[in-house]
Amino acid sequence: MINKYKLITIIAALAISPLLTFGVPILSPSDFIIAIDSNDATSNSNHSESESPSKILDGNVNTYYRNHGGGSWDALYTGFIVTPSGSSTIQSFILKKVLILNPDPDLIDLGNPNSWLLYGTTDAITSTNNSTGTEENWTLIHSGNADITDPEDPNIVEKITNTTGEIVYQIINSTAYTSYRMIFPELKDGFDNYMNIADVIFFPTYDGSGINILSVNDDVIAVQAAPASKYPAGEATSYVIDGNINNKYLNFGKDNSGFIVTPNFGSSVVRAFEIWTADDIPGRDPTNWVLYGTTDTITSIDNSRGTAENWTLIDSGYITLPDERNAYGGMVAVSNSTPYTSYKMIFPEVKDPSGAEVNSMQIAEIQFDTIPEPTALMLLCLCGLALLRRN
Repeated sequence: MINKYKLITIIAALAISPLLTFGVPILSPSDFIIAIDSNDATSNSNHSESESPSKILDGNVNTYYRNHGGGSWDALYTGFIVTPSGSSTIQSFILKKVLILNPDPDLIDLGNPNSWLLYGTTDAITSTNNSTGTEENWTLIHSGNADITDPEDPNIVEKITNTTGEIVYQIINSTAYTSYRMIFPELKDGFDNYMNIADVIFFPTYDGSGINILSVNDDVIAVQAAPASKYPAGEATSYVIDGNINNKYLNFGKDNSGFIVTPNFGSSVVRAFEIWTADDIPGRDPTNWVLYGTTDTITSIDNSRGTAENWTLIDSGYITLPDERNAYGGMVAVSNSTPYTSYKMIFPEVKDPSGAEVNSMQIAEIQFDTIPEPTALMLLCLCGLALLRRN
């Protein structure tokens, strides 16, 4: 017969074993999470001759550069590459936006940028007009909002207004570059059919004073570095960890789209994940997965390829999600014994990639499960059991 001490030990082991098998959920709505797609950026950049990027250098606010991209949803991430005469160090700039005289006040900024990304390079420019502009090695100098004054924005030290009433964007930069690439990821008021800008002025000074680094004779080309990753405002990545299966994360990148998440839980060993289907079209459900981990600080930006960090492949596999909508897809085991602080999950394929309505990947909810560190209560319990056994 099993004595009472052995019985207590067995019961305690059985109670603890589920935690040691999969552990506890680690994702919460407050976690940092961004959308990604591992596919390369694409370009549908196009412009007329009268609205070419050379217009941003002519000093005439009545002319402008307008890039139509591929039409609706596809003028985002358009911009330009410019090569001034000689090496320069930009520390501030002015964007002179196009003012459309429209009786509807909501349309007055139609096509004007709402955010910007500024890069620099010392490489010779081999990218061609209307390409992605990524043939060179580019360094991100700074990014920020083009219209909204936000004192909490960590990327801009300050925005000031010069004597002519123009906003000067001040940035921290001490590196000289021979060419610059400026990309506009978002457009004012969400209009995406085209992007336009009247003039751009780069300054070597911090306060927008002095001589314009750019001149009318500089080489300038149109580019569009549109990431494959893109989602509607109401179906962003945050919805995949909000605890509500009636919301969803949808990515128009479809194949190879996914997310990067940094749990507030801290360093963890993910041993499984749980997944729920979204509300429409089963053909958009993922059929396989790849999971990576890192201990690097996340510097990849939302809707990027998610490659700015050093990632370790953890595990991969296939999943068969039910055709039922907003349904539990089960728990999937992950082969892993290494702790990481951030995770990247990619879904390489969807159920019906050629379906007429399958233009995206979608999931309602996901949860990662980890092995927790032994708690003081567990340790106390085990120590107590050991003492009982000795006695």
